[in-house]
Amino acid sequence: MAKYDITYSCGHTETVELYGTQDERFRRQAWLEKNGKCSKCYRREKYADAMGELIEAGYDTLNDGSDKQRAWAESLRLELLQDKSANYTTLIDMDAICSALMSANCPEGKFADFDEAKKSVIDYTLRNRLSAKWWIDARGNAQAQHDVITEWAATITRN
Repeated sequence: MAKYDITYSCGHTETVELYGTQDERFRRQAWLEKNGKCSKCYRREKYADAMGELIEAGYDTLNDGSDKQRAWAESLRLELLQDKSANYTTLIDMDAICSALMSANCPEGKFADFDEAKKSVIDYTLRNRLSAKWWIDARGNAQAQHDVITEWAATITRN
């Protein structure tokens, strides 16, 4: 293990710790200098990719937080949109959704199947939770996610 000052392909320099044999560290250093991006440019690119996909899907941008927080929260939103999120399991839990619909006295047949209801919950969440803080705090927070499902179910029954 050793620390190296790397000047990335983006032109920025950062100190990084590299592990492995000396040859492996030198190979990694050369690769980072030729192909790598500094952490700030990497986050900016990841944020732009997430934002592009969310905007293309018709969702608004987040309205609070630092650049770093918004980038993280947008990547969490994108995971949910792509249905790849392990952070928001309650939001897409069949029992939680069915329970909320029953509690709100949702009429039978409102949704053709569970997948349609799940997509509706995801859409509602992406459209109505525009705070980076909420997305970061709600990761793994079953109560926050349950609250959104309950709110969604109440909205569904009013329509």
